[in-house]
Amino acid sequence: YGYNPVYIDFDAFEESSIFKVISQLIDVKKDNFIIDLTQIEMNQIVSLDLTNLPNLKSLNENVLYGLENLEILHLSKMNFLKFPSSSYKNLLNLNKLILNKITFKNLSIFKDSKYIDKLSLKNCCFVKNQLTNDNYEILNNLKSLESDIDLEIFEKNYSTLEILSLEYQTLKNLNNFKMLKFLNIRNCSPLECINFLNDLNQMEFLDFKLPNNLIDSFELVNLYKLKFLVLTCENIPNFNESFKNLQGLELINAKSIPRDQFVNLINVDYLAL
Repeated sequence: YGYNPVYIDFDAFEESSIFKVISQLIDVKKDNFIIDLTQIEMNQIVSLDLTNLPNLKSLNENVLYGLENLEILHLSKMNFLKFPSSSYKNLLNLNKLILNKITFKNLSIFKDSKYIDKLSLKNCCFVKNQLTNDNYEILNNLKSLESDIDLEIFEKNYSTLEILSLEYQTLKNLNNFKMLKFLNIRNCSPLECINFLNDLNQMEFLDFKLPNNLIDSFELVNLYKLKFLVLTCENIPNFNESFKNLQGLELINAKSIPRDQFVNLINVDYLAL
């Protein structure tokens, strides 16, 4: 056992994906070559990686049969993936979905994904003129999202989200993210306004780039629960009294340090310049 499926020819790409599932299960149970997928308590796979199947158009719902202990599913390098929502019905422990370099023409992979609370969506493409969500209740329990695509594709309110990391996007509206505790938008398009930060009153970690023209606006930002701030800026702003609970501060690309900018940072025990 322990064969690498890359070196084995299959009549169908779906057979290849099934073989990858079985081969990973064999690797987990090295002391017992006989595998019975109906014995859920004996199935120890908690993470499954299906990668580099560019011609795979869909996954049969039986591909994930018997993987009730699966917690993390990673799909990568697939085109126009169709993912039957019934595939999730027995994956009661699946909580993290990682999608990388996948082209979608529908959102079926997110339908009935009620147990998933962590989603990573990178280098994916959604064909907008074919995209439909069919009124799916998509990712209603999502708490963590890492993405480099436009969030408006999902047409949903992210009211449950606590962790958000975005790249290469133009931020249009973050007012629906009331429960955010962690926000990383350093690599997004330059901000035109930072007033939205005042609505994120649960924020504990913030990483963003402050343009020079918004330095004065930063003095009006109130983040009483913020504990760690990573700030990319040329000119260091004044930190008002609301930052008194800040414990860690990292400043990136700062050209100078004016006097008295940190007078309200009475609890900072970590400072990186």
